Amino acid sequence: MSKNSIIKNIENSQIKDINIINKIKSGCTVKIENINIINKNIQIFFGIVISISRKGISTSITVRKMFSNSEGVEKTFFIYSPTIKNISIIKYNKVRKSKLFFIRKNNKYIKI
Repeated sequence: MSKNSIIKNIENSQIKDINIINKIKSGCTVKIENINIINKNIQIFFGIVISISRKGISTSITVRKMFSNSEGVEKTFFIYSPTIKNISIIKYNKVRKSKLFFIRKNNKYIKI
């Protein structure tokens, strides 16, 4: 066996079988429950999915939380990270692009 096939076998054995990951799309409003390692408390983050990078075990999503005065916070979460407790989809928004980086400039396009 080659080195790449061994690595893929190990990654596939560690990937969780989570159904919701296949349903997440750009534009979705999501709620992510993340466990803080230092304090052992749960942090909840609401926001719109701006981009998805599907790369096996290193699958990640970028979520943007917007405030009323057109400022926002972006966080990138690794889906298969052991610190993520739960991901739930709140709302599906209709979008035409896979990467929604234009939301950074104008807050008016998508509402939570």
